[in-house]
Amino acid sequence: MSKNRPKSRWELVEQRFTDAAALEGAARAAFLDRACTGDPELRAELESLLREHDSVGGILDSPLRPAEGKASASNAANEPILSGTQLGPWQVIERIGQGGSGEVYSARRADGAFEQRVAIKVLRPEAAAHLERFHAERRLLARLEHPRIARLLDGGVTPDGRPYAVIEYVDGLTLVEHCQLKNHDLEQRLRLFAQVCEAVAYAHRHLIVHRDLKPGNILVGPDGTVKLLDFGIAKRLDQEGDPNDGNLTRSPMTLDYAAPEQLTGATVTTATDVYALGVLLFELLTGTRPWRSAELPIAHAVKLLLDEPAPAASTTARTRPSAPIPWQRLTGDLDAIVAKCLRKEPAHRYESVEALGQDLERHLDLRPVQARENARLYVLGRLLKRHRWSFAAGLALFLSLAAGLAGFAWQAHRIALERDVARRAASREEAVRNQITHLFRSSLAEKSREPLTAKTMLDRSAQRVLKEYRDDPVLAGKVVETLADLYGALQDVEGQVPLLEAFLAAAGTEADPPAV
Repeated sequence: MSKNRPKSRWELVEQRFTDAAALEGAARAAFLDRACTGDPELRAELESLLREHDSVGGILDSPLRPAEGKASASNAANEPILSGTQLGPWQVIERIGQGGSGEVYSARRADGAFEQRVAIKVLRPEAAAHLERFHAERRLLARLEHPRIARLLDGGVTPDGRPYAVIEYVDGLTLVEHCQLKNHDLEQRLRLFAQVCEAVAYAHRHLIVHRDLKPGNILVGPDGTVKLLDFGIAKRLDQEGDPNDGNLTRSPMTLDYAAPEQLTGATVTTATDVYALGVLLFELLTGTRPWRSAELPIAHAVKLLLDEPAPAASTTARTRPSAPIPWQRLTGDLDAIVAKCLRKEPAHRYESVEALGQDLERHLDLRPVQARENARLYVLGRLLKRHRWSFAAGLALFLSLAAGLAGFAWQAHRIALERDVARRAASREEAVRNQITHLFRSSLAEKSREPLTAKTMLDRSAQRVLKEYRDDPVLAGKVVETLADLYGALQDVEGQVPLLEAFLAAAGTEADPPAV
């Protein structure tokens, strides 16, 4: 258990209010006389809060009624237990803390059986009306054996009628104080929070709902191990229908961490703890709680918690220069995770603490979280971010391959063009050869009195090509060029020049004639 620390003015008011709210009539007036001696401002503030509290009767957990014959004990119930007092086999050493549900003392085993240091939480006297069930609950909770849950070892009733629970002693700081002192970064805070989720999930599997999850009930030891405390005021899920459940050892709730169903008296389920975990996570990330309801009159605080949606964690962090985590780190996943925990309707929260823990693991592993389901671009973005180095290497490889393929394609295209040009040239040459052969055969077929010589064949072919190839000037030009070459081979300039001049005149161009 954490050691005593000086209380702020509001913590003093909160404690006195909690004690006074459980009393009525003359007992309450007598308590205010004792608690506010010499401090009229404290008295006025408490009376104002109590009037607000009484005006909303039924919306908060009803204070427990003392059993018959215990009224006189109530007057002494607020007196601290003195050092050396024996409670069963335990001897009280000193008071080390107090809260809304009672006081906490360090103690040691005093029966000589063995050495053991423990913490004893002395509960409010009103729980004495249900001692038989109180002990049955303690025996059940004592079977919770988990490395992150402070074990419940024993229980009993003080001489003045106050039930007490003996708990494993934990020398550590609260979760929030530990993170502040160590200046933990985001991942370290989430890893510690995951330990809390693990402990709460274990209790839920054993049908136990904590109902009072807050930093004061979560300590971190010097070795960094989380210990969850105060399961002594938990609720058994398998006794939900018990009409006495609302009156058994329930501590006055801590408003800032209370789920809406606790305020309205609706059914408490595992979703109630999910809500409190959402508040705790919000505080770890921003340095403050979603609402500061403890600073408001009770009626206003309840209305705020029931009606107003929780702010986004990143929005709150952005307005706080002292926020432990930069607000940019909270946008997206963590905003969505916290918001899902803090839904007003229990059915819209995480279905279990395990699901909450798994979403946090997904966030730490850069995988898509369930709180942001159906966001396709977000899922793709998380995938790219998670595997950014693999994607970068793949992209480089892809670009390299693409460049290689582009070069190969260009080279192939160039080769194809060259081949096409070669094919076209070959086709043109083949066409010219065919045409020359055709012209020569036609010349041979003509009947003439002149003897057939090479020059005669060229002259006849020249006359024919100028007449028959007017519609295909390109082919005609190639044929004329070939015939001109043949004239040149025969050194027949008189036949070559007229042929070229006639072709150019027929084509209607001033281009230079083909080279001979």
